[in-house]
Amino acid sequence: MHWLRKLSSLEKKELLKGGNNNHSDEMLRIKRIVPAYSDKIHISPLAEFFLRLSLSSGETNVVYIPITNQEDYEIAKKELAIHFQDVKVAYCDNTIKQLILQYIREETLQYLNKININKEEPDIITELFMLSDSNPIPQTNDVNIYETMHKDSINVERFKFLDDSFVFISSCYKNQDFLFTPSGWSLSDNLKDSNALSFLEHHSRRSFLWTNNDNQILYIHLKF
Repeated sequence: MHWLRKLSSLEKKELLKGGNNNHSDEMLRIKRIVPAYSDKIHISPLAEFFLRLSLSSGETNVVYIPITNQEDYEIAKKELAIHFQDVKVAYCDNTIKQLILQYIREETLQYLNKININKEEPDIITELFMLSDSNPIPQTNDVNIYETMHKDSINVERFKFLDDSFVFISSCYKNQDFLFTPSGWSLSDNLKDSNALSFLEHHSRRSFLWTNNDNQILYIHLKF
């Protein structure tokens, strides 16, 4: 597969060493907040991305959103926090570092199902999280990492509705890498034609695929 480059053991170590600044060495103060809930449900493309991501990992999954500036915090509160029952903010020295989200609201789950029914064709979010069942992948320490090497052109206008979402994501994750697990993906040449993978490449500096020895994709790994 000429569009992929397999990382050497040394390159994997370097990638993992420099990948995350997750505030593990900082003393964080956690405060629960109550978002401005509304009876009228609206799910933005950004919210749908993180909701589908959360659901693919299980109903009790916790979503951590790194916060790097006040504007991102306001967006996260307005578009993401309103869909979760349990919302916390992590502070360090009175500076907001993370928004912590858990337990999707029942009203939001019902609305998500309506969105799915009304979609005329699969979009990028569907391709990432909904085209196949998300069965648990066996844990393994034997991981292969491939860097994607093709920047095939895609119809950017067609997926423009997600651009603002990835401006937000790239801002939040500019100091740490963004890793997430797509549902039911396996490594094959078919991925070369994936709209979702091409879109993610378009919006990141570098992108990687983590696989086990059965070629199941464990993570999509983005550097912004």
